[in-house]
Amino acid sequence: MQKTETNLPNHKEERLKARILLPLLLVFALLFGVSCFFIYLDQKKEHTEKWEAALKLIQQTFRSEIELDTNFMKALLQVVTQDETLATIFKEKDQKALLRKTLPLFQKLKIQHGISHLYFTGPDRINILRVHQPNRYGDTIDRFTTLEAERTNTVAGGLEIGPLGTFTIRAVAPWKEAGKLIGFVEFGREINRATSEVGEHFEIGLYVFVHKEVLSQKNWEEGMRMLGRPPGWDRFASTVYIGPEFEGISDHVASAMSQKCPSGGLCIKRLFTEEGEHYNLGILPIRDVSNSLMGHIAAIRNITKQTDDFHHAIMLLAGISLSLFVVVGSIFYKILGNAEGNLKTSRLKILEEGRIREKHIQALEREQAKLEASQLEQKETVESLQKSEVALLNMMEDAEEAKRKAVQAGEALRESEERVQSILDNATAVIYLKDTEGKYILVNRMYETLFHISKKEIVGKMDHDIFPKEMADTFRDNDKIVLAAQRPISLEEIAPHADGPHTYISVKFPMHDASGNIYGICGISTDITERKRMEQFITRLNDAFLKLGPDYNRNVDQLTTICGELLGADCSIYNKLKDGMLHSLGQWQTPEGYNPLDNPDGHICYDVIREGRKGEIRNISDLQKSPYYKTDPRVKALGLKTYIGCPVSCQDETIGAICGVFGKDVELSENHKMILGIIATALSNEEERRLAREETERAYKDLEATQKASLNIMVDLDRHRSELDASLQEKEVLLREIHHRVKNNMQIITSLLKLQSRYVQEKQYKEIFQESERRIKAMAMVHERLYRSQNLADIPFKDYVRSLATGLFKSYGITYNEISLKVSIDDISLEVDSAIPCGLIINELLSNSLKHAFPDGQKGEVEVSMKKILDGEAQDADQKAKPATRNPQPEIIELVVRDNGVGYPKGLDFRKTQSLGLQLVITLVESQLEGNIELGRSGGTEFKIRFEEEKYKERI
Repeated sequence: MQKTETNLPNHKEERLKARILLPLLLVFALLFGVSCFFIYLDQKKEHTEKWEAALKLIQQTFRSEIELDTNFMKALLQVVTQDETLATIFKEKDQKALLRKTLPLFQKLKIQHGISHLYFTGPDRINILRVHQPNRYGDTIDRFTTLEAERTNTVAGGLEIGPLGTFTIRAVAPWKEAGKLIGFVEFGREINRATSEVGEHFEIGLYVFVHKEVLSQKNWEEGMRMLGRPPGWDRFASTVYIGPEFEGISDHVASAMSQKCPSGGLCIKRLFTEEGEHYNLGILPIRDVSNSLMGHIAAIRNITKQTDDFHHAIMLLAGISLSLFVVVGSIFYKILGNAEGNLKTSRLKILEEGRIREKHIQALEREQAKLEASQLEQKETVESLQKSEVALLNMMEDAEEAKRKAVQAGEALRESEERVQSILDNATAVIYLKDTEGKYILVNRMYETLFHISKKEIVGKMDHDIFPKEMADTFRDNDKIVLAAQRPISLEEIAPHADGPHTYISVKFPMHDASGNIYGICGISTDITERKRMEQFITRLNDAFLKLGPDYNRNVDQLTTICGELLGADCSIYNKLKDGMLHSLGQWQTPEGYNPLDNPDGHICYDVIREGRKGEIRNISDLQKSPYYKTDPRVKALGLKTYIGCPVSCQDETIGAICGVFGKDVELSENHKMILGIIATALSNEEERRLAREETERAYKDLEATQKASLNIMVDLDRHRSELDASLQEKEVLLREIHHRVKNNMQIITSLLKLQSRYVQEKQYKEIFQESERRIKAMAMVHERLYRSQNLADIPFKDYVRSLATGLFKSYGITYNEISLKVSIDDISLEVDSAIPCGLIINELLSNSLKHAFPDGQKGEVEVSMKKILDGEAQDADQKAKPATRNPQPEIIELVVRDNGVGYPKGLDFRKTQSLGLQLVITLVESQLEGNIELGRSGGTEFKIRFEEEKYKERI
């Protein structure tokens, strides 16, 4: 046989392995390369889509975090503004008491809730106290939130950038008492808390950058130094970084994070650093409460492990494919080898038929041997089955016992499931459980009620079997996000209802079995539709208010229209009582033939105007059975069933009513009533503005008439002006001469007193002469200043006080090294009738300090300050201040003389002292200046004097 095969010719058709295996190898290599390429593209697309979805979710979560922080601080403001004791301290602008009252609360909120700012600002937006920085106050707060709170008269809040370049979440509330604004209260929380919470939740890095064009380099660098951070203004091209130092981030990655998104929106980037690490980078824009673009958040995630895992998967796939090819090739190689052998065998068939027949016989013999062996195996199998039957009976007994125990465990499990189901059924939220494929496992009773489906009908089904395709796709995509993240995620979802789509906040989280494997997804969904609708209502109201212009009638029509649309009314009307008639000034969807002018008797709006109080909402249902069906002609004519209205006032007088009417029974929510109240307030503002405009027009007409009369008077004035100028020059020369002579006469008197004091030996009498001399010098200096001044009516008081104090120091032989002098006087000029008493008062009080405040050579400081303050501020500080009677707009002068010496004796009333100097001071303050004086004993002695400056009357 072998000899026959050796002598066979080498036929070309017998070389099957070379002709088939080589093309098969080439096809396999091509398919493998194409598959790997498309797998890579698909993975890259899926990864990009997941990262984009994650960025949008991060952006949404960050906004929700900002909103939650703002709402939390608004709630804090509501609590703070209810404190009557704090309101009293706030009105008095007592910084020390205000700090003592609020500092413990601020420190507690800072520790527990991260509150970093607490402001108290006056009604003029001038800061009274920063609890977090009590040394900074007195500046004007002109941030958007404060201006918005002042404009809307409601709590305002949101994200703002501070002057130092840091983002702060703020909430500002106007504080009113008895309808009067007493100031503003503001809470603030740094953005770093929100970014860190969101970053920890998603396990990514969030870094905040601010655009340079919205910052002042000087202020930002000072702020960074104040926070203990290096001011790296030039580190990046167009932005600055406001967070802590980067950790594990190279300069290359940091530079990429600092780059702004060209579109101003969300950007997605993928970076490869020089160390071979792979990153996903997203740029999320940051807009403040005014919707201005201020900076961005760089969200970065290290995906080196995922990328390496993908590369390893490709390599593993290549190895498996190669192994598979080797196995398949080996099989093909063997098959083809067999085929070649068959071809060779078929050629030998004719020559070897006899041998083949012999082989067949041998094969039959072998089959017979196999059959006998099979019969032997069957016999052994029967014996084995008999043994197995006995074992099976034993197993059945064991199974019965296990079944009995399983029944008991099932009953316990069923009781546990019933208790859990009872808890779920009593929950107010929608709760459900799905497997990883999206099939429902269980739902609670709220789910059945809202979506009108029973548990039996929904179990085993998927969202696509219950909801419209678009909504079902969204639900399934959200489930996949949770499965991929393997952590709880909060999502906003929309579900259908009988009255239209409802919006839900769904918290979805994976469920794990005892082995830690995920077997399902649990969802807890809360309906926020009403809150969303209210937000839409507020947005529409804001848009409407922003579109209001100077045209009164157009504004009234716009407000009436927005009232009807937001209430969902059939018709909306603004009725106003004028000249004994009811005028419908604003109309929306009124029917044809509607009479806008009618007798008010019997009308619902007339009763609202007569009886309603400001802000009171009247909601009248079942009008067909009410007395108005007969008295109000519009009820029957329009087929009205429900009326909701609110009075509109002007200058504390109710003049009209805004209402919405319905042809069906309607019970409006508190939100709708609040909207109606807001629109009524807006109409009141329009009425106030209209009245002010009319008064302005009348005043303008009166002014025109006055101007015409003034032209005639000016002709006469020009004629007398030259005569008056000559007369005034003569009087000015005379006044200068008088002041000069008075000053000279007073100098003569002081010289006489000095000469006379030389003949007085007793110390106490000599001091009396010296004190009289100093008093006369103080008065003489006033006349000297007037004589030398360009203005004969007023004296620049700052230079006068310095000269007076310097003379007193020399008189007592005291140097500035022993007792320092501090003069803090604004640019104030006083007339002679006020300057002379003030000079005498300062002379007496400074003399007291120099003589008594620093015994035994003790060192210290004396201070004289003078400034102008508001009239109302002075009256609040001292109830004894006299009302302004001489000047319709009085200027209140505050004069303070203080020292840090031993202090005025306790228990001694300075008004009852026998000191001639203090009695003179009290007389000058209360009788001549018509002011008031206070004594302070904290840290030395302080005399505070307030009086109203009286200007000269015109002399002819």
